Amino acid sequence: MSWELQTRQGIQSTIVEPRPGKGMRKWQRKWLQHFKATTRTVSLEDGHAESESVMETNGDVNALSSEKADDPDDPDEQEPDAGKDLEDLGDFIPTTLTYPLQTTEPNRIQALLDDQFLISHQDLVSKASILVGLHPDQATEPIVKAALETGKPFAVIPCCVFGRDNPHRRLLKLPSSITTNDGDQRTQTEVLTIGEDDPLTRPVTSYDDFVLWLSSLHPGIETAWLNFEGMNRVLFWRGSPPS
Repeated sequence: MSWELQTRQGIQSTIVEPRPGKGMRKWQRKWLQHFKATTRTVSLEDGHAESESVMETNGDVNALSSEKADDPDDPDEQEPDAGKDLEDLGDFIPTTLTYPLQTTEPNRIQALLDDQFLISHQDLVSKASILVGLHPDQATEPIVKAALETGKPFAVIPCCVFGRDNPHRRLLKLPSSITTNDGDQRTQTEVLTIGEDDPLTRPVTSYDDFVLWLSSLHPGIETAWLNFEGMNRVLFWRGSPPS
């Protein structure tokens, strides 16, 4: 997703990933090489530079992504949706190329997205417009919490739950609020500070549980469904209002 945002959408992106990166795939390198070979830099009046396509494509932007991978049997080396018109790629892809595009792969930081990262990379985080994660596995919760802590908007599309690795996640047993013996009502928000041994709560074990638990982290978190198959539920927050 970061490569798509930066290289083909012109939105500068930084990947935060604790594992060593493998770099671009073959089809991505070929796409970049082809793009660089078929564009020129145009100087604007304000001194900035803008990329301009000089291909004789008659508006067919598929020519920018027509290279084939060396190994057609390796799914990692095939360009997703190669040969399709932009109009057929869903709402996310614009119908016209956005310039200036970035002619490099996204920056990558090998680190965990935790409290220490927010301190050591404070400048990077402060300049970020949004924190995003597409099926980010164990980074889903850190993305949400980092965004809430810094007031930044976020959008995550959860997938795997990793319930056993996160026993601190608890949900109220049905119904969504429980009246205790002393007459007090306990809401899901209050469960976030309760220990895992509380008899009125249950662990987060399923995908739906995980979505519900994430949504309970802030009342402003919204949910929508995206136009693709598979895990396509996106949770998003618009960020803290400007002061």
